[in-house]
Amino acid sequence: MQRFEQPTKAAVGEFLAHTLKTPQGVIKKGRQLQQQDINRLIAAGIEQIQIIRLSTGDLHENSAAIRLANEIKNRDLLIDQAEAGRCNLIASQRGLLQLDEAVIHDLNSLHESITLATLPHWSVVEQGQVVACIKIIPFAVDAALCDQWITRLDEAAPVKVQPFNALPVALLRTHSHETSIQTGDKFEQLTARRLAYYGCVLTETEQCLHSEAAITKKLETLKSRCNLILLAGHSVTLDREDVVPRALQQAGGKILRFGLPVEPGNMLLYGTLDNTTLINLPGCAKSPALNGLDLLLPRLAAGIPFTQDDLSQLGIGGLLRHQRGEFTQQSLRPVAKNILPTESAKQLNITALVLAAGRSKRMGCNKLLIPLNGRPMIQHTLDALSGDAISSITLVTGHQPEQLNNALHNHSLFPQLRIIQNPDYANGLASSLRLGLKHLPANRDGLLVMLGDMPQLTPELIEQLLARFRELNGEKIIIPCYQGKRGNPRLWPARLIPLMTLAQGDRGADFLIRQNPSWVEEIVVDDPAVIHDFDTPEAVAQWKA
Repeated sequence: MQRFEQPTKAAVGEFLAHTLKTPQGVIKKGRQLQQQDINRLIAAGIEQIQIIRLSTGDLHENSAAIRLANEIKNRDLLIDQAEAGRCNLIASQRGLLQLDEAVIHDLNSLHESITLATLPHWSVVEQGQVVACIKIIPFAVDAALCDQWITRLDEAAPVKVQPFNALPVALLRTHSHETSIQTGDKFEQLTARRLAYYGCVLTETEQCLHSEAAITKKLETLKSRCNLILLAGHSVTLDREDVVPRALQQAGGKILRFGLPVEPGNMLLYGTLDNTTLINLPGCAKSPALNGLDLLLPRLAAGIPFTQDDLSQLGIGGLLRHQRGEFTQQSLRPVAKNILPTESAKQLNITALVLAAGRSKRMGCNKLLIPLNGRPMIQHTLDALSGDAISSITLVTGHQPEQLNNALHNHSLFPQLRIIQNPDYANGLASSLRLGLKHLPANRDGLLVMLGDMPQLTPELIEQLLARFRELNGEKIIIPCYQGKRGNPRLWPARLIPLMTLAQGDRGADFLIRQNPSWVEEIVVDDPAVIHDFDTPEAVAQWKA
């Protein structure tokens, strides 16, 4: 690379060494000058300029930055357009930033001309957020140096974004003989919000007496139903001989560490119980301010368990008291502006699950077979799924399965249907939901759950729900609302499907919605079809009228 001064009028095709201002605007350094640039410079009275001329084997700063960024890029990362020798790496999904610090240090030690900067290890990052940056310091760099850098990288993945899994969490609260706990109080709501922020889901809340025997019994029950138990005790645990540690060990568990090198949150206990993690919460967990729990939940949600060494190393960065105020304030908003067009978000793959197994006890007959305008009700419901937006349809039958199959034969969507019979349909809607979830196709981004007795739904209404789901990148539960009342169908993110299998009774997966309100996006619709189902002969008669 050579730098020298040259008459402006003779610099067409050369690279400008320094940014220059003209009355018509700025001409930035590194620009390959065109005749119009030369004319502007001459009109501004600039007769001499400094230019850069690349030598054989040199790579322009932008070309080098893009080349190296592509070497680091993986399925977790997108690349921005290079500008001024800088190329940003952008998170393609929300999750936890995981760095190979040794590899990054090795790359940065190769030569001062090439730098790689990142956000801190274990940062919570948003989809679209810049997490790392390649910067070429000089205007050009030797291609051989880039080759050496790539050799050092050696197919390693120094920058990754681990997605948050929908980790099922149980909250166990203890009380004394004289006190009681109000379900759904501010602490429970705060805990649900904190969990949801890190991609976890509060699936159940239990309470018991603050005694070794009562806690032991609850732990033995809960450990098979969730991956994480948060225990909020009536009194603070003081040492390993206190009630909660003894109960954990009595239940067959193990204490990995009591007392973390963090502040606030140093009185936290971390243990394991078979395949379930237990965290005995410190008193500061009642506040939205950052505490030790906020250092543990992101890694657990990303599927990265802690060892004793990991817990002992939380001290660096563990002084949280004077950092950003609340747990929701620690992640920056997305700042990427110029993601390459080829890296745009993929089209979401949505599958539908139609629940059509009920006995229709209040109707007195199978309501899905009742003719409406000459066609059975179930056919009208399926009409709403016409079009290309839904990739597959699974339909669960139960009561009178042969008659229902016959009623579907002449529907245009019949060849696409995957029909599953539920022999346990009498045990409630949840049994059909769980069975249907087990038979869903792979590679789906979202699930539309429909009830079979909603014949007034339209493809346009379904598309309205899908459009909002896409806008939110498939991250929220979409619920249609008519005049302030929530209805159906509902769109669920694929990551919540494993938790939906915990449904019981006739309320389906509503427990996830009740316990995790921040997961929900309501969409107001003008169509009352979302709240109209047909459970009685009177309802059918009114529709026919």
